[in-house]
Amino acid sequence: MKITATSLIGGFVLLLASATNSVAAPITINWVPTATDVGPNDFNNASMSFVGSGFMANALVSINDDGTPEAQSDALVHSHNANPVNWNMDLLLNGVWTTVLAGATSSTFFIADNGLTAGFATGLVEGVRFQSLPGQNQSFHSFGGASLTFNAVPEPGSLTLLGAGLAFVSQRIRRARGRSRTLQSA
Repeated sequence: MKITATSLIGGFVLLLASATNSVAAPITINWVPTATDVGPNDFNNASMSFVGSGFMANALVSINDDGTPEAQSDALVHSHNANPVNWNMDLLLNGVWTTVLAGATSSTFFIADNGLTAGFATGLVEGVRFQSLPGQNQSFHSFGGASLTFNAVPEPGSLTLLGAGLAFVSQRIRRARGRSRTLQSA
């Protein structure tokens, strides 16, 4: 089989196209807190940790509730007696708790199905935390069945594999050019 520079370049283009089109699928995690001050569904402060089984991501795409149409089943944060409450959502990103969403409300704010998104530097996500201040009797409600969807990014190993493939293709091109020069000089 004769390998030409043209066929190698065509192979390189296909390799590059497949690598750039291989985007990791979104990752959805269900809200199952591992630490909470009141309960898993209604709380002031709660977190879930999945250290050791995290994933690479660069954005929170959505927060969804359990799919029940009633408003009382939507994950929400609210104040008591119209006293303002500050809230935040943090991610355990590359081993550091990092705030990605924050707000304040004097009434009720629906967190789920509200179009909330947050971009952040690509990193390893290993936990999610919701906090409210001042702590009152259950600022967060109806988190049972809630889920969070993230924009996953390819693992760094995928990029290493792409680099190895590119190195192989360039080595084959050099070898093919070297043979054609040898044949021409003979």
